[in-house]
Amino acid sequence: MSPQHDRQSKSLTSPRGYKTFADAWDTKVANMHGAKLEGEKVVLTNRKSHTQLQDQHDKMKRHQELLELSKNGRNDPAMQRMEEEFRITRRQLGPCQTVGAGQAPECSQHHGQPIFGVPFALNPGIAANAFQLNPNVTVNLPGAPILYRKPALVTTKAITRQQLGPSFKAKLFCWKCGFQRKEHCPPQCPFGDKCVNNLGYEHCSKCIERIELHTDCGVGPWCTRQADTRSKCGNWWQEQEENTTENAAAI
Repeated sequence: MSPQHDRQSKSLTSPRGYKTFADAWDTKVANMHGAKLEGEKVVLTNRKSHTQLQDQHDKMKRHQELLELSKNGRNDPAMQRMEEEFRITRRQLGPCQTVGAGQAPECSQHHGQPIFGVPFALNPGIAANAFQLNPNVTVNLPGAPILYRKPALVTTKAITRQQLGPSFKAKLFCWKCGFQRKEHCPPQCPFGDKCVNNLGYEHCSKCIERIELHTDCGVGPWCTRQADTRSKCGNWWQEQEENTTENAAAI
């Protein structure tokens, strides 16, 4: 059907235009499907728009041009000489597919911390500290090579309101966290005996340091660290006693 169109036609709807050819192509495709339904052996194809037919024409034209260049290159003396040099060089090379005899690799155990985790951890040294070797694994008793290292049990000392003494302003400041009563206004922030989780703050009300660092002492009135200048711990007691907090924490 290629002679029925003209790639350089100015009008797509002319007798040799691509829209006219597209309609003829669709008719041809419909006839092929009809013949297939009747049992004839035909090669089916799909419908195409006029732009698809133009692209296909350009591809076939470029393919013919490259094919002509390939045929002309076979008779070129320079190309023939280059192919001959490649052939001679390839034959002069020794066998490159032979495998030499090698020794079994030995994995050293003294090169530091191995890469830990799947996927690999960002800090393998820190992540590996959460595990320990399993001492119960033997040849006759297999098992997991590593076990999760159980954290050390931290015993917390029970605290009561009476340990702070009668001079502590328990009506203005919480005797557990040390924050003021007005900061416990929301219903989910109880005051005094029912105060939990340091009122949601991540710092101590006395030393203004993070509560994760208070492993050796409590927070608020129970903190044994030096008071920060931004803290209001100086107003916790009615009488300004320097060692009141230290004595309360030691009880």
